Amino acid sequence: MTKFLHCADLHIDTKFQYLDEEKNTIRKEELREVFSRIVSLAISEKVDVVFISGDLFEGVNATADSLELITAEVLRAQNIRFFISPGNHDPYTPASQYTLLKLPSNAHIFSSTSIEKIVLDDLELEVYGAGFVTATCASNLLEGFVREPSGNASVYLIHGDIYNQGSPYNYMNPSEIERFGFDYVALGHVHAHSNDMYGKTRFVYPGIPEGRGFDELGDKGVVIGSISKGQTQIEFRPISKRKYFVETFDVSPCDELGNIASMIRNHEFEDSVSNFFKIVLNGVIDFEIDVSALYEMICDYFYFLKIEDVTSAKIPENEYHEDSLRGIFLDKIHSELKNTTDENQKKLLTMAKNFGLAALERREIRR
Repeated sequence: MTKFLHCADLHIDTKFQYLDEEKNTIRKEELREVFSRIVSLAISEKVDVVFISGDLFEGVNATADSLELITAEVLRAQNIRFFISPGNHDPYTPASQYTLLKLPSNAHIFSSTSIEKIVLDDLELEVYGAGFVTATCASNLLEGFVREPSGNASVYLIHGDIYNQGSPYNYMNPSEIERFGFDYVALGHVHAHSNDMYGKTRFVYPGIPEGRGFDELGDKGVVIGSISKGQTQIEFRPISKRKYFVETFDVSPCDELGNIASMIRNHEFEDSVSNFFKIVLNGVIDFEIDVSALYEMICDYFYFLKIEDVTSAKIPENEYHEDSLRGIFLDKIHSELKNTTDENQKKLLTMAKNFGLAALERREIRR
């Protein structure tokens, strides 16, 4: 069987708008380092092939340092074949970074939307692939494609979306792809790992190998797998240096800011001095939370900390129906909250309640 590593969506040279200059520089370097870790893993696992399914870069203006590092790392793994399918963030164009990459002969970039076939006779493996040439791709790249039957295992390497019909990022219907008889579809674009079977074809998103925000929580990594005609096996491997977590605290029992700070300090976090944390405060309280002051009280415990206050003010029941602007406002918000089950809508309504009360009472409005 042929052993492979499958990765995607490294987004090298991402600029982290929410970080200060020092941490932004560190984080950008860590995204470059993840490529080196991927290559080291490929070497240690003795894989034959590395598949990179798009968005290797975050845009078309990659730095010279990034281009040099990728070239050097691919050269370091000269006994491994690399295949790259450009994605919507790094489409192959005459002005893109791919034209500047001086990759050695063990690497191949699929540089057009026409399906290209490469046969690795020594591995009894056929690699099919294409790439984005613009930031969107609404057409079906497999339209008109014909695949001749063979005794080799087969991989289709592509960046695109199998979950959202009508997506401008190369929507693909798995049932239509399955009829071509590929053993493995090496996907990129969706940042969460998934592994689905349609017929005898395995569709895999490895997910992003290094999280970049609080919509990309927990372990992130790559896929190590093996393939032969009619058979595939895969294993997800966490590889990220830092992780993102969201922790929610019910602060209803607290009667002052110091109690909230103590509650958070006494909580067991997963390596708080290395990872990214967002703390969400919820519950019903009868005092106003100064988020900036709370941050100063606990920020030394964290590498990065964001605090979100979604608490609700404790309002006596009789105030909801009082004959005043405040009472009418509270009654309307209370009714909306009772009639919704959507958590995001509840969060928005709670924020509206807090901001509205602050405005009515001529207090400072804090986010």
